[in-house]
Amino acid sequence: MPGGRQFVCQDESNVMYEIPAVAGAISYMWEPPPGAVVNTGSGTTTVGITFSSASQSGAVRVRAVNSCGEGPVSDDLLVTVNILPANAGTITATISNSQICRGPQLTSVAMGENELSYTVTLNACSVTDKVKVYNNKVLVSAGDNKVLCLEDVILEGSLPPAGTNGLWKVLSGSASLEDATADRRF
Repeated sequence: MPGGRQFVCQDESNVMYEIPAVAGAISYMWEPPPGAVVNTGSGTTTVGITFSSASQSGAVRVRAVNSCGEGPVSDDLLVTVNILPANAGTITATISNSQICRGPQLTSVAMGENELSYTVTLNACSVTDKVKVYNNKVLVSAGDNKVLCLEDVILEGSLPPAGTNGLWKVLSGSASLEDATADRRF
């Protein structure tokens, strides 16, 4: 009987199987389970078998060959082909106040490109999807709220990161801005 793994996953490549050398054999004929193929070592005592997404559970068998013909088939090594879990699907990410909405909370997302992965596992078989999260939100502080007793006031905010621009905007009430694009103060 061949030796090797009895539990594999669909889409797994080069799973190794072997048999001790048979006296007088010059070659070996391997038979993988349905949908699987011998991809390395054909004709030798050690082969690599690839299990596709169409592979099914079944037996790995081998027989020795010499100048007189084929020998008897080996005992079966039963191999269970586990299906892959469903793909994680489309992963979406929205940056809002430095958090991704839906799913686990992700905080302190760095500026620019961030890459995350999501892995689904079933019967020791896994699929992984990756998602890139781009954080182009700049968190700035315009300082503490102020009660104004005069008509004019100087506002000062945090300095925007290099390569970005600040923009002052009146969110409620009535006010005039001399230069809304002033980086820090006006």
